[in-house]
Amino acid sequence: MSKTLAQLQQSVKFILEDDSIILTDGFGRPLANRVYRALAAAFHWPELNRKAILTSKTIVDQENYELAGEDMPNFVDIDYVEVNSLSFDQPTTDSDIFNTNAITDASSRYTYKMIQVPPNEWEWNLAGRRNSTITPLWYKRFRSNRHILVTADVGDDTNRWHSVSDGTTWTQSTSANIGDEVRYYAATDNTGTGASTATDTDRIALRPTPSVADYEIRVVGIKEPTEFTGQSSTTVFLLSNSDDALEYLLAAAWAFKFGKNDMGNLNIERATSRLKNIFGNEQVTTETIKGLI
Repeated sequence: MSKTLAQLQQSVKFILEDDSIILTDGFGRPLANRVYRALAAAFHWPELNRKAILTSKTIVDQENYELAGEDMPNFVDIDYVEVNSLSFDQPTTDSDIFNTNAITDASSRYTYKMIQVPPNEWEWNLAGRRNSTITPLWYKRFRSNRHILVTADVGDDTNRWHSVSDGTTWTQSTSANIGDEVRYYAATDNTGTGASTATDTDRIALRPTPSVADYEIRVVGIKEPTEFTGQSSTTVFLLSNSDDALEYLLAAAWAFKFGKNDMGNLNIERATSRLKNIFGNEQVTTETIKGLI
């Protein structure tokens, strides 16, 4: 139940009867983080279930709608994506073939429509060629090292500059560039002074392109836990049983590292037993748990 790394270390010392074990520093902390991340990713932990609500701002082009990922948690896995338009004055018909999924009136303003991952690249490509629609059919997650220009990056149409890719060729930013994707932006002159550089960010693309610009996108999935950075860092778990399982896994990892295979296997069995109590026998097997080490 939210144990600190120092408390986990103390428990592992007790389990293995070895006071020399250090998990808070040196190679012990990366080992602890690796096992912790693996355990978090292996099961659907309610403690790590996150919902991100993202309000759309910019249609990047006619085929692709993207969301800057800095507003999105670092999801290990996305369970589903839903979209909803905030407009009341929406059309009651849609020329797109996906009309049955459309949000068509004010009464459906708070009704989210679920969209899915495309079954293959052919369907994704085909959707990018269709007419825009109120409700997209597919979403895809990807990373981009481009920044989408917004009003703040343009300034007063005379004092901001951007470079699409090379950081050498600079173009004056104007309101006409809002929505453009660039690598370098917000420079104060045509030599790149004071420019910001886009970093890799998570994004979500929606296809076919939404026909309205005020979408709200709800992303639900499992978030990667925050890593241990020192002895006071805590686990995310709600149940003491979950922390017990992590302690046994850490003990097993330490034992295997130093050739104590019997002790390692014993603690794998202990961890498996605790995790079966939480997730049931069907989801948890000894081999699966051993693979987390």
